[in-house]
Amino acid sequence: MTENNDNMTNTNDVEASGSDSIWGRSQISNKSSKKTLVGSISASQSRKNNIVSNDNTNMSNSSTLVTQKTKTNVTEKMQQLSVFDELDEENLSEIEEENDISVVGKPLRVLNGLSSENDLSVVRDSNTISTKTINSKDNNTTNIESVNKENVKKTVFVIQRLPILCESLSFVIDDIHQNMDSVSKATMTFIDILKNFIEDEANKNLQMHVITFENNVSMTKIFKMVLHLCDNFLFKPVYQTTRAILLTKFSQFCNLFNIKTTSKEDLISNEDVRVTMPCLQLFPTLEKSNEIEKIMHGIIELSKRNSIVSESEGSFIAPLKRGFTQDCSITSIMFGVAEDTVDYNLSTICSLYSMFPSIHFYSVTDQIEPCSSVKEAKPFTDVNLKTQFESLISNWNTLPFRTPNDFCNPPISLSVSTLNRKTKMSGTLGGFIQPVIDDNSPKQLKHYGSSVYGITCAHVILSESQDYPEISLPSLLLQQKYITSLDNAKRDYPEGSKQREIFNKEISRIEQYMDFQFKNPAGQVIWGERCILSDTQLSDLAIVKMNKNMKLECGNYLGDDVIQSLGDPSLRFDNGFITDYTKMNDIRPGVEIFKYGSSTKFTRGFLNGQRMVYWSDGKLQSSEFVINSLDNNPLFATGGDSGSFVLTKNSNKLGLSVVGMLHSYDGEMKQLGLFTPMDNILTRLKAVTKVEWQLKSRK
Repeated sequence: MTENNDNMTNTNDVEASGSDSIWGRSQISNKSSKKTLVGSISASQSRKNNIVSNDNTNMSNSSTLVTQKTKTNVTEKMQQLSVFDELDEENLSEIEEENDISVVGKPLRVLNGLSSENDLSVVRDSNTISTKTINSKDNNTTNIESVNKENVKKTVFVIQRLPILCESLSFVIDDIHQNMDSVSKATMTFIDILKNFIEDEANKNLQMHVITFENNVSMTKIFKMVLHLCDNFLFKPVYQTTRAILLTKFSQFCNLFNIKTTSKEDLISNEDVRVTMPCLQLFPTLEKSNEIEKIMHGIIELSKRNSIVSESEGSFIAPLKRGFTQDCSITSIMFGVAEDTVDYNLSTICSLYSMFPSIHFYSVTDQIEPCSSVKEAKPFTDVNLKTQFESLISNWNTLPFRTPNDFCNPPISLSVSTLNRKTKMSGTLGGFIQPVIDDNSPKQLKHYGSSVYGITCAHVILSESQDYPEISLPSLLLQQKYITSLDNAKRDYPEGSKQREIFNKEISRIEQYMDFQFKNPAGQVIWGERCILSDTQLSDLAIVKMNKNMKLECGNYLGDDVIQSLGDPSLRFDNGFITDYTKMNDIRPGVEIFKYGSSTKFTRGFLNGQRMVYWSDGKLQSSEFVINSLDNNPLFATGGDSGSFVLTKNSNKLGLSVVGMLHSYDGEMKQLGLFTPMDNILTRLKAVTKVEWQLKSRK
């Protein structure tokens, strides 16, 4: 995400067509109705030298943060926030008689100036909640007639003060954008404003559940400011304490309005709820947004001219939700960039921050990588060796990689590599497919109908030195790494010792198994490709014709070992078989999915509602992706998981459905899994072979 001053200076080349175009709809408040995305980022270039992050800024920084004018504005706003503290019950009664309850949606400064019902119909503030919202059953609110009347008035007044609080906090953000040397002090000022609002007696003991991030723009803006501080300014270790204080204080602020910042799972897993700290997480978008699509399109077009995400292998832009829980989160756009460009891209982030008030933008040090492990991967640790050593004595079948119990009926998700002792790649064989051959099929293809075919990613098993390489199940690379680890471990024991004999015996057994694989290959690659199709989607597929002895009568099956190790009752009783695949148009965004890879094993996540874009192999690509579920696993995928089937449980019948096949992940955080939809894979195979393909069924 770098910028080019020469290209950014002239914005006349950018097309803007009406209010629906991203280039013509990015006006901010009342200052500039013609500001465009390119124009804003271009203007930010002139300030880039003034926006330089200082890692050594800390809580004791004595430099001036807030200008005298801003201090005055904040003071005036805080005085406005306290205006209702002086009202007693008699004043509240007078206000009620003078103004009908329908003025709930008015700002505070408008409320006191209204004198007639005609004026009420003219002035409406969309940023605050209305009487209809309070009574709405869709928002899970309480019937206003059953709630104490004073609590209703109190809640109304607090809601009306939110825009003023939002404006006060925005002054602090504006000063941070102008003076990067005082991030810590600015954040403490931000925290103090929130603290004063929280401790105000007028804001306590609210009983109504009427405020959410969906129905109140001020709440969304305040949350966006908190995320903007945490993700773009306080992400370095030096700000760890300040960041924790800010998140805790905002959590207390949310509690005023009964907005939960902790999931039920967190409450159950922590015996003492008081020590549960709010944690920012990623969540899927539950529906497609035209606004997000236009923003993504605009950023992509801009990147073609000014290298926002290009020229950096693996950089990406992902639309998602950021927050504490699915309900306590807002729409965000995450930029994954190289570590040395995060600070440089901050000016672009600040420009986008001003252009789209309800959307959070932030950069992280991350990149998209293929999910294949390479030979230079870390060997098995000594801790694992000790466990393996103990198990070797009692159980000779214990191995650090998964092996099929029945050579003729292997399960899905076995590790796979080419059958070559110099191989450097290892991935996962997702599952098995077969062509649909009938009487109308070409004669030259009919002999393929009796065979079974495996499918994985092309980058795992395609080799430049071999046109049609044979494959190994399990991965030959993993077996070689295991032998190397055993060989290193046995050196700690003297020659002739019983321990050394056990290690030698295990090494011999693995070598014998490898010799068997060379004599009986699991299959042979017959076709594969890794290319970008016309719609910027990646086609990373390899088809393997399986050994003729592999009948696969069980079809695509997770395997008894996996089902027993998971302990999930819903996968038992024939639910471990894959019976169908799901088209992307038929699946609901946000649905829970899972995968079983050869490296990270069983992990869960949620399907995102919109695709991401990323730069790889010198081209801009797009992909569907999954967001990891932190409640179930610390990461979603890593090297060695390429080719894994992304699965979901059938809701109306037995078995599982394939959503797609995993091909990449974000290399740093390991929270995102990129996959190719299964319907796209089968469509591509039909276009290449002129034959329909289907999942291998169970006999």
